Amino acid sequence: MPEPATSTLTVLPTNVTSNGMPNTRWWAFEDGRTNFGDITPDTTDLAKLLLIEFGLVYANDWFLIPFTVPAGSVARARGIAVTNVFGERIWMANMSGP
Repeated sequence: MPEPATSTLTVLPTNVTSNGMPNTRWWAFEDGRTNFGDITPDTTDLAKLLLIEFGLVYANDWFLIPFTVPAGSVARARGIAVTNVFGERIWMANMSGP
């Protein structure tokens, strides 16, 4: 069995965006295509309520890290080193499970 290929990348993550996502800037308005205030869930619509909560509260907490692999291949991330604005480097390991 051949040894798997390894690579180290230095990238800048970008924010994941979707239609109707709340704008993170306080003085900007959303485009209005998706109106979370117009959704009327029933008392038993727990999934719909959770989706609204997630979309309004945690929408800007997701980032996309560009990493391209060939079609049909399997990739495993052993960890990510994150450098914050203060220059501190933090290693986040065991990202792919056991």
